Amino acid sequence: MKINKRKIGNTNIEVTELGMGTAPIGGWPIEVSENDALSTLERAWEKGIRYFDTAPLYGTGMAEERLGKFLKRKNRNDFVVATKVGRLIVDTDSSKAAQKFIGSPQNLDSIFDFSYDGIMKSFEDSLNRLQLNKIDILHLHDPDNHPDHFEQARSGAIKAMIKLKNEGLVTALGCGLNQNEMFRTMD
Repeated sequence: MKINKRKIGNTNIEVTELGMGTAPIGGWPIEVSENDALSTLERAWEKGIRYFDTAPLYGTGMAEERLGKFLKRKNRNDFVVATKVGRLIVDTDSSKAAQKFIGSPQNLDSIFDFSYDGIMKSFEDSLNRLQLNKIDILHLHDPDNHPDHFEQARSGAIKAMIKLKNEGLVTALGCGLNQNEMFRTMD
């Protein structure tokens, strides 16, 4: 099966018109075994999907790890990966994330961090989980969840993301929001 591709803005990135979001292979809303996750990714590949969207939040890193394990067997020029920054995976005694992402590690959770250093750490951790040396599309993840996050994103996250793009570690930048009010106040 061939899925048409579309170019992203003025970049050289072309994504399949149908992509795969990886929150489900991170355990949302039900537990998914690693074998089932890898089989699902393989089936998507067989059907022509070459655009994969993931995030540290999804299964407290589990979705990125599973996607990375799958993609390391593929030619890097044959797929596009989008991931997100704005959350760090941290050790914990009681994981709230494991309540939402069923089967995710009980000893890990995610915390918001839109600081410059937090974004750089989140990005580096994602590269490691994905087993990649570059990300095609990097999104700022939910900076509109709390009023303090917006200012932190403006003063830290956006600068870090632009630096990553200027260094060639990211090709395109984006932002995942739940409301559009944040963009109305940007100058």
